Amino acid sequence: MNRWFAFATCALVAGACSERSQPPVAPGIRADLIGGEDHVFDLSSVVTVDPSLKDQPGPGAPQPPGNPPGPAKNVGPNVVANQDKTRFPQNETPIAVDPNNPARLLAGANDYRHDLAACGIYASSDGGATWKDVGEGTTVPPGAVAGGDPVTAFGPDGTAYHVCLGFTPTTNATSTTVLFVSKSTDLKTLQPAGTVIATVAGGDDPLFGYFNDKEFATVDTRAAGPHRGRIYVTWTRFKFNRLDDSYVESPIVLSYSDDGGANWSGPHAVSSPDLNFDQGSVPAVGPNGEVYVVFENGNGTGFNGQAMVAKSVDGGNSFAHPVKVDDIIEICDHFNVDGRCAIKNSNWRVNSFPSIAVDGTTGRVYVVWGDSRRGNADVRFSRSTDGGTTWSTSTIVNSDLSGADQVYPWIAVAENGVTQVEFQQRDDTPGNRLLNTFLSTSIGGVNFGKQVLVSSGPTDPNINFSGTFIGDYNGLAATAHAVHPIWTDARRVVCQLVVTDCQRQQDAVTATVTF
Repeated sequence: MNRWFAFATCALVAGACSERSQPPVAPGIRADLIGGEDHVFDLSSVVTVDPSLKDQPGPGAPQPPGNPPGPAKNVGPNVVANQDKTRFPQNETPIAVDPNNPARLLAGANDYRHDLAACGIYASSDGGATWKDVGEGTTVPPGAVAGGDPVTAFGPDGTAYHVCLGFTPTTNATSTTVLFVSKSTDLKTLQPAGTVIATVAGGDDPLFGYFNDKEFATVDTRAAGPHRGRIYVTWTRFKFNRLDDSYVESPIVLSYSDDGGANWSGPHAVSSPDLNFDQGSVPAVGPNGEVYVVFENGNGTGFNGQAMVAKSVDGGNSFAHPVKVDDIIEICDHFNVDGRCAIKNSNWRVNSFPSIAVDGTTGRVYVVWGDSRRGNADVRFSRSTDGGTTWSTSTIVNSDLSGADQVYPWIAVAENGVTQVEFQQRDDTPGNRLLNTFLSTSIGGVNFGKQVLVSSGPTDPNINFSGTFIGDYNGLAATAHAVHPIWTDARRVVCQLVVTDCQRQQDAVTATVTF
């Protein structure tokens, strides 16, 4: 269980463990930087490569036979989405695109500009060329002291939604956690929408406490259907023993809203009782309104896990028993100083959580995840052509098979059926420390072409949080003509009062890839 479960007292949403602070502030919800606001003078919107970072991606191994070259791509400049004027970090980066207007984008991050973690929210109205804060740029749910695990989505009418997990950590069994939704119609102002669920002091169960974690969201944006506009939010519902704060179970649940987030259904079970050791859920909607939820399960699998997909055909009210996609051979070379899985020569935590996407025309369902069955970390992919009943034998997405590690994959499908997968690769260069961001493309999810470099230079994941945290996921949004990957990037150098007082910081960085 160590690979997943270290929460209110250890690296919850905001990052990594540190020495225990005085209540109500728990470890891991503060950045480890010095310096406040209003003292920086370097806020460039376009990332420039730090000259001290010399490593570049290697040529990699020959492309596997049968993989056709991907469509010609034009990779735009790497742009910082967050607009804070501080040396505090941003990481864990979702992104969404308006289904009616591909120029409108909404992104987010764990944002530490005010020291304590909050949910950052940023928007672009020009296809990702420039970005601005929405509202004040960050939000913390009411009743919470900090926030994180940001999620972004658009409704069929162009309303932008932002989901944030707020928390007031004490112990696992007594922490207050709030899943809160905000919305924006103009990508400038931010309005509160409503609370998905609030668990105060672990709930009112005298024996067990409950803790909400790792939510994700999607919206039914189909042109027609009984649930058009329905917002779906899934999350992990941790259960702890109040007596000794020990872990009991962690099923996946779902709630939905039909009125723009103002009111929410009670939580509906997604994972079945025999699959209650879960984490990392992501929902997606199919062309007929069917709801799919992918998650990682660890029941009876020893240290490793399995990718599972549950399906609902009644708008999320009930789910069939989850179907296994494939085993997940956990990416975990060693445990870092916080007791979390890490890869060789690094201390930042890593996971193998799956991501899911559904082709809105054919109904094909695609899942990707991180996997180490070859000895290093790869991105694996499987598809279903029968509504999630059966799944193809998994294959490797990354065309570089040289032994470099690929982590944090995310998948998206455009309206024309082109499938995109984003991932970060730790290249086989001296020191083996730096990450580049790549994109792989497939037509119909059969074969993926040669991976395309998206980042204009490598980033050092050991910046901030004593090198232990760069977020738990990245994001990807796709349209028929452009793809928008977003990732945690620490290349930008921010200076304070004097030019000699400079350092790199984590940012939410994106690029527009056209083809």
